[in-house]
Amino acid sequence: MESKARLLTTRKRYAGISEALMDAIDDILGKDGSKKGIDQLARNLKHLFAGKRVADGSKGLDLSQCKMIYPVLVVYEDAVAIEAVRQYGDGKFRSLLQKHAVDASKVGPLLILSSPDVEALESLGNNPGAKRLLTDYAEYVQTNLRDRMGTFRTFVHNRGYGDMAKYSESWVARTHVRVLNEIGNEILRRSGASEPTGE
Repeated sequence: MESKARLLTTRKRYAGISEALMDAIDDILGKDGSKKGIDQLARNLKHLFAGKRVADGSKGLDLSQCKMIYPVLVVYEDAVAIEAVRQYGDGKFRSLLQKHAVDASKVGPLLILSSPDVEALESLGNNPGAKRLLTDYAEYVQTNLRDRMGTFRTFVHNRGYGDMAKYSESWVARTHVRVLNEIGNEILRRSGASEPTGE
């Protein structure tokens, strides 16, 4: 998993200049030779399949024997998480796998998730489970190439998983509420008012 926090500028998003938009998308995905984004994912997969361990707080995880790895690029820009961009990015990613001599048969399609997509994944992590969701989503994007505007969240809702999602119980939502409560309490403290007795 790799994450990119860049946003599209207003000009690149709305000006209707395709070259500027594609340049911005390439910046988020990682330009050729940048060693960032999808290029970094491809390089990391090369190391993983060579037996390099992933830090997990102990001896590290050996993922070299995994049958399938699903590479995920998490983006802050929601517009970059649509299927059309994912397909474009996956094409570039497949070329990078070949360039770095990575066995592409052990690498699933590049998945691009936005921050809200990660929240949806986290809220459904136990039921039906992250592995099943990502596997189903990877299969879906490989067999539904004409769905160019879809995202992980639309997949979740269209497949009925959305009914199980409890976004208000996700870690992100709980943290959001906690931070807002702390801010509110701090404002009240600084203004000399008493703290609310609620949450």
